[in-house]
Amino acid sequence: MILTPKAKEYGKRMQVISHMYLNKSAKLFKGTQWEEQDVKMIFDDARNLYLIGLYMIQGDFDAAMGVATELDTLVRDEIPKSVYNYLCKNTIDQVE
Repeated sequence: MILTPKAKEYGKRMQVISHMYLNKSAKLFKGTQWEEQDVKMIFDDARNLYLIGLYMIQGDFDAAMGVATELDTLVRDEIPKSVYNYLCKNTIDQVE
């Protein structure tokens, strides 16, 4: 595991993004009837974004990348490019 200030910063940023994703989703569905599967999907996606941040803070980039690759493309777009590139670089570096 690699613990760096940058990983901690990006991890905290991902945790904030997960909360923003929940708020954005709530506004999108405001005034409509929520289906159970929609609610489950939104919370699962937000949880996964939060997990990416948690794993990054812990320095477990393989776990974070595993969660990121499982995300739907639209949700993966919520991850800032700088965070995703950092994650990719550190995952590859650990393998070599």
